[in-house]
Amino acid sequence: MTVAQIHAKQEAATGEEFERLFRAFRFARGQWEVAYNDPGRPDGLSDEENNRFSEAQYGAMLAFLAHPAWTPQKLAKKLRVVRDQEAWECDSAPEIMARLCVDAQWIASRFRGR
Repeated sequence: MTVAQIHAKQEAATGEEFERLFRAFRFARGQWEVAYNDPGRPDGLSDEENNRFSEAQYGAMLAFLAHPAWTPQKLAKKLRVVRDQEAWECDSAPEIMARLCVDAQWIASRFRGR
């Protein structure tokens, strides 16, 4: 197997994991929204339940944002999550921004000279 084939295989595996992590984030966010808006719960979620859903969504978001984005499209998807979730306000903002910088630099290096 050539180096190019190995690299292509690694990128495909990384892309599959990227999409799996994105779906996991959306699922966690959706579970929270469904529970929060459940008409069968007129008093809403307890603080404990709200914290559990919040932590699950936050953890899933961080896992997604920490994963490499090797294409401009994937980086754009990550940036939309950052925008929509206002991730610049979370405790992990420095790490998130550092990862986005690494992603952007890697993408820029691949497209240099094209």
